[in-house]
Formats: sequence, structure tokens, C-alpha cells
Amino acid sequence: EDKLIKISELDITTVEIDLLFLLETNDVTFEVLEKEILNPANFKVLYIDKAALSAMSKDPLNTRLNRKLKTDTYNSNWLASIGDELVKSSPINPSYPIPDVNQPYWDYHKKKSRPTKTNLKKPLYIIETDIKDSELTLTIKDVIDKLILRIISEDMAIQLASTSKESFLFIDTKYVGSSLWSHKIKWGKSIALEQKIHLYYEAAEKEYKNFIKTQVIKFNNFSSEHKRVCERPPNKKQFEASMNALSSLNNIVSEDVYQWICNADNSLDFESTFGVPRSVWQPVAANAYLVNKQKNYGLVMKELKKCNFWMTGPYKELVELKPKKYLDDYSIIKDFLNNLKLEL
Repeated sequence: EDKLIKISELDITTVEIDLLFLLETNDVTFEVLEKEILNPANFKVLYIDKAALSAMSKDPLNTRLNRKLKTDTYNSNWLASIGDELVKSSPINPSYPIPDVNQPYWDYHKKKSRPTKTNLKKPLYIIETDIKDSELTLTIKDVIDKLILRIISEDMAIQLASTSKESFLFIDTKYVGSSLWSHKIKWGKSIALEQKIHLYYEAAEKEYKNFIKTQVIKFNNFSSEHKRVCERPPNKKQFEASMNALSSLNNIVSEDVYQWICNADNSLDFESTFGVPRSVWQPVAANAYLVNKQKNYGLVMKELKKCNFWMTGPYKELVELKPKKYLDDYSIIKDFLNNLKLEL
């Protein structure tokens, strides 16, 4: 009791650790002693000071609110320091990503290794800032509208950008307090840059259409100039594939169909599409279709490639780019197989 009175007078929180039972043990090592000192079962609270009791009696919600207030104060101070630095430092001009679009012209655009980001023509000179909550209102030189810099997560910035009618910048919350904040400022949304990107899409589509038109002209010229001209004799692999295909077909098709496959019909195609006469590649295509059961036009084309038959010139470029408006994929193979069905 005397001990408790003295402790209460001093107003010091005191905990007693009872280790008397260890006196009955002969084997007391340092590890055993440490374990028992840290064992809560051996603790006994003798006294709790008044300040601690007062804090414990408060509503836990108040405690959380006080903690939030301290956090908000810290964030506000940090934001204020950012505002000061932005006014003093060089202008900013964060890059803005150019989103991909699922269009043929964009595939062509990417093949040309065009930029994936863009920036404002003039950087932002900040002449004044005003802090409110977790936002900085930026006054930009020579710009009427003010710009908001928010402290929000990237996910929240994406959500906000989808509905916002105004431009805004943001710093991800994970960089709060960081000294590297100047490298972390991003656009959440930029009306001006989105308009610029829209024009960029239009220019890319126009360029693609002009390219396709040029290729179609080349293709038509190529067709008329080489309609009945073989560019080169078949190589060994092509010749062997053609002979093997004719041997297989001889056993499964009629004599009329066999002769039709062997003899080129120049009204269906010009000979230089694969760089060899039709009488060389037609048997290979027919064999893939009839013997190997490759019913898909694309699979027949793959069989031809395996045997070293490759499209030449502008036609090849058109097929690779897949401009549906001008030319169906593998139309030459489709024409041949459709006519083969009729012959059968």
C-alpha cells in the first residue's frame, strides 16, 4: 500500500512484472528470463497516470479525427511549400499520353514509330497559388482560367477525368511529402491537349488513306504491266512442291479438273502475284485445300508460304496492311478456291 501511495503521488504509470517463480527453477538462462519478462501473463498494472486515463476515456472517433487533423496540417504545409516552389521555379509542361485507337490507320501510325506522348506548345508559367483542402489553385500567366493541382490517387484521377469538364493536374498521394514532387506532376485531364490529339488522329487517318490510295495505284499499274509476264522461273523448293502436289491431285480429281489446275487461267489473276506462273502455285494451293483439308483461306496461304511462295510488290503490302475498303485479304486465293469448287 505504501508503494501505491508513493506512485500515485508521483502520478507515474507503473507496471509490475512478477518473476518470483523463477527462484524455484535451477535452470534460469538469459533466454528464459527474456521470455518471461515479455510474457503478458506476468504483468500487473499498478497505476495509470491521469493524462493516460483521460486520453483512454475519450471517444475513439475523436482520436482518429485528431490524427487526421495532424495529417491534413502536414499535407497543407507540404502543399504550401509546393506552391511557393512553383512560383519561384521554371515553368512546367507535363507530357500527355496519346491513347491507342483500334483503327487500321493507327497500326500504320505505330509502324512509323510516331510519338506516343504530346505537350502543350507553351509551358505553364505559374505566377500565383492558393491552397484549399488538398488542392492548389494555380494562376497561369497569359491564361484567363485558373488550373487546379490535386493530390489524389492515379485511379481517382482517371475516374475524375472521365466526367470532368475542366482541365486539372495531379500528384499521386503516394508522393505526399516527397522532395521529388516536381517530377511527379501529371495531367489528369487537358482539354487543349485532347483537342490536339483529336487533330493528330485526323492527320494520321488522312496520311494512311493517302498511302493506301498510292498503293492501289501501284497495284493496278503492276497488274496491267505484268499480267502475262513471269518475273522469274520457280526455284527448286517451289518446283518440287508443285510436282508433289500434282502427283497427289492426280489420284483424287478428274482429268478435266487436273488439266484446269495445271493450266493457268489468266482471267483470274496476273502471273506475277507470286513471281511465278499460276501453273506452278495453283497445284500447291489445290493440294492444300483438297488433300490436306485446309479449308480456311489463310491456312492455304500459310501452306504456300511454307513452300516458298510469297506475294510480291504492292499487293503484298496491301494484304499486310489489311485495308478492307480496297481489297479483301487473300483475294487471289479466294478467287482460285471458289473457281475450284465450281470445277469440282
